[in-house]
Amino acid sequence: ELVAYSNWSSSNYLIGRYNNSIDDPGSGDFSVKVWVKISNTTPHTAVFWSVRNASNASSWLQFWVDTGPVIQFGSSAGRITKSYDIFDARWHCLYGVKNSSAIKMYVDGVEVGTASSGGDPSLDSGSVFRVGNHYDNNYPFQGSLALLTYSLSAPSAAMVKKIYEDEKPLFRKDAKCTLYGT
Repeated sequence: ELVAYSNWSSSNYLIGRYNNSIDDPGSGDFSVKVWVKISNTTPHTAVFWSVRNASNASSWLQFWVDTGPVIQFGSSAGRITKSYDIFDARWHCLYGVKNSSAIKMYVDGVEVGTASSGGDPSLDSGSVFRVGNHYDNNYPFQGSLALLTYSLSAPSAAMVKKIYEDEKPLFRKDAKCTLYGT
């Protein structure tokens, strides 16, 4: 059965080791995919994923929602901000993709915006992966998260759509699934 994480706060979040030599996209491709469900229908600032060093907060990768309502994805070198309302208490698949020519955002398998790609965010070895709130313990995500992935690749629009269609049945009431294949 699918598991989702929620009840994020300044003291309830996930943190993970970041290895600069393995995890740093530099000026290359990267992508983040996450399923979100926001029960609070009032738009608010909330960070659900980031890579950042709290001692050097000027360099970062991040995915978050903001008042407006808007969704933002990117890095300190370039980001996309898109007005899009997902504050509706339903599951949505958000996909942020950065390649050599653009930063793209997808909601439920559909591209909703694009921006210029920017350069190297210059992350440092003191950075950490963080899920559920901001690097300074502010802006906790007020919703549920599931199937979060980070990759040093930039999937095509067709692949983003396929992943959305393949995972969507997992979010149906009483869904059961089996993972198989290579």
